[in-house]
Order: sequence, then C-alpha cells, then structure tokens
Amino acid sequence: MQDKGEKVLLEYIIDSFKDVPDEEWLNNLSTLDVYKDNNPIDENIKGIVDEINTLGIKNAAANYNEEYVQLFTHPTSFSTLPIASYHLSRENVLVSDITLELKEIYANYHYKVQTPYSEDHLIPLLLFLEKINLKQRNEFIEKYIVSWVPAFAENVINNTSFKYFANTANLLQILCDIYNEEVPV
Repeated sequence: MQDKGEKVLLEYIIDSFKDVPDEEWLNNLSTLDVYKDNNPIDENIKGIVDEINTLGIKNAAANYNEEYVQLFTHPTSFSTLPIASYHLSRENVLVSDITLELKEIYANYHYKVQTPYSEDHLIPLLLFLEKINLKQRNEFIEKYIVSWVPAFAENVINNTSFKYFANTANLLQILCDIYNEEVPV
C-alpha cells in the first residue's frame, strides 16, 4: 500500500510534470530543506533545488518554460511525450486501443480526465491510482505505468539540459521501482 513517502513523491512528480513550472512553484522548491539523507530521492531533490537557486527563480522559470514545451507539448523527439499510447502501441500513435481501454476503466469509476490531458497521459494515470483499491492498483500500475514510464523517463533524461526535468524523471524511475517491488510477480 502507498506509504506517506511514496505519496509525497507521487504528488511531487505530478506537480512537476503537469504544467510549466511557474515562479511560485519554483520559489517553494528553492526553499526546501528536506534533503538531509544521502539517498537517491534526496540527492535528486537537492540537485533540483541547487539548480533553481543557481539560475535564480525568474531565469529558471523562463528556461524551464521553454524546455517544458520542447519536451512535452511540441517535442522534437516524440519519445518524451508523456502518453502511454505512443510508447505502448506498435505504431507509436497518440491515440490507440489503450486510450479507449482507459476511457472505459475511468468511466467505471466516474473518473473524469481534466483538460488538456488525454486518458493515457501520465498525469491522469498517476492521479487515478488514488481511486482504486490495492489489487486493482497493482494491476493498473503493471499494465499502464511500469510498462512504459521507465523508458519515457530515460528519454526525458537524455533530451533535457536541466536537472529540474532530468532529476524529476529520475524520481519517476524511482517511483516505478517502488511500484515494481509492490506488484507481485
């Protein structure tokens, strides 16, 4: 089951990937003092905080805004699109049977995907985890998250020049590792 640390990590990843990071979000991150341990999560957060403080809030916001668009909304490499259909379909399409499957699953739970996301976008997938029980959650994670998200995260890491995105993608990989440990083989 989801513990507090996993929940905080999930919320951070959602907040970081859901939209262009604004100055208020970056200012809040820049003042974090949570990286006391030498573990991968804290090291990634420290790298993000250090980069924001080095760039300055306004400059970081401007740079991250441009990078966010290049990575996630108008990418030069579609491998950084946070959409399951692209990564899981043989044809690398943006809408597939996966989209339709998810639409049906969500309807069964009265879960509505918020604009501007599609059903198989990373953000609704992660948000939906809180709507389902443990058994359903494990099946959902296995089929719709860990099946493509680690490769997506690696593509983000390889296509960004900022720690904000690379380290957040590393945190996403850590979350998938946690999920892999939770899902029985």
